[in-house]
Amino acid sequence: LSHQIIEIIDFNDIQVFADAANYPCILVIKKEKPNNLFTYNIVEGITSTFYLSKQIVINQNSLTNEAWILVDIKEQKVLDKLMYSNQKLED
Repeated sequence: LSHQIIEIIDFNDIQVFADAANYPCILVIKKEKPNNLFTYNIVEGITSTFYLSKQIVINQNSLTNEAWILVDIKEQKVLDKLMYSNQKLED
């Protein structure tokens, strides 16, 4: 990734629009060389100010051009072991 991710705010399955299924998030990105760490915030509910139910730090170096799995650094180490250390099942 060529830009620095500052923060991701994930509104999860909170219905921002009444009659539409949506999964909104806000990505704050800076046009600079990537920094290693950024915060990933999961919002639990919307009021006049939103409430952060979970905030984790993500290592940007763990992200690729494939689908992202946003977990904390400890969980990422476990996922890496599962993905790269074990023999995969064949079809």
